[in-house]
Amino acid sequence: FRIYDYKRPGLDGKPRQFHLAQALDAIRFDAPSDEFAGDLSADTVAPLSRETVGAMTIEYLLQGRYFDLERLTLAAGGVFELSPLPQAPRILMAISGFGALNGRPLCSGQTVLLPAAASTVKITAASNAALVLIVSTPMMSDE
Repeated sequence: FRIYDYKRPGLDGKPRQFHLAQALDAIRFDAPSDEFAGDLSADTVAPLSRETVGAMTIEYLLQGRYFDLERLTLAAGGVFELSPLPQAPRILMAISGFGALNGRPLCSGQTVLLPAAASTVKITAASNAALVLIVSTPMMSDE
């Protein structure tokens, strides 16, 4: 639901409609959320778990009903191959550093959608800086 629009006009040049009532109806004010595991009240999210694979550190930040969130930190000059995930697309957001995905430049602030059909993705960090990515993977259900 659109609750704020940064004063961007619609295709007709007029302000776009907000959906405040629908947004307020969708928010569960009466009960705590159960969509995620872990403490979400802190200013920062402590990883639920962490593992290192070669030059890549993988931190599992959130495990949710609808999606999981991971932080990948690839050491300077490191190379990592991200395995295919044929059942779901993934969103990669570079939040620090720079490098490449399959040889294409990637720098902090860029976001990439990896389709479910994507093959193995080669991630390379620049030689002088680590590359930090946030990866969001939707949970696919039979519902």
